[in-house]
Amino acid sequence: EFLIKHEHLGFRESVRVVADRFGIVLPESFLDRNDSIKDTQLDLQASFLSDLNAYFQQQLSDSVPVKKYCEERGLHKDTIQLYGLGFAPDAAAQKRWIQTNQHDKSIYQATGLFKEDGYALLQQRLIFPILNMKGRLMGFSGRVISNQTTAPKYINSPESQLFNKRRLLYGMHLAKESIRKSKSMIIV
Repeated sequence: EFLIKHEHLGFRESVRVVADRFGIVLPESFLDRNDSIKDTQLDLQASFLSDLNAYFQQQLSDSVPVKKYCEERGLHKDTIQLYGLGFAPDAAAQKRWIQTNQHDKSIYQATGLFKEDGYALLQQRLIFPILNMKGRLMGFSGRVISNQTTAPKYINSPESQLFNKRRLLYGMHLAKESIRKSKSMIIV
């Protein structure tokens, strides 16, 4: 009932969350075919985002100018690793990566990060992966690194079946244990 009221989940989804948390395997009869298909699609999108994040992390690691930018902003190597930061190169480089890794078009387009024509929403940006409470990658926030642009400073992944900005708090997966121990939390 708590999840239904406070997390705005449906009954079935609430049961799944509780079962998952306590390692309970639900009977096949509990899941209908549409739930199963939806879950598979979301798992594929999350898997794509994880692969994309690894690519972004490698791009940051390989880019001397971006690493210099991070240092100038006070982001040291251990912080970059802890938060899994990366760098999104231009759209052409991202398109080549997608083609090389043979990712399914319907999956990567469902994330909202790529358009039909190959346009990448996040380009030339420092990437902050956004994870849910369980540490599952749900989307990204990208900060422009050039002062020579009129583009918005930050862009988030668009709302999708996987990414719901209202339900996510950046870094919460890292803070939850500390919050649980101290029984308090300050949000700024």
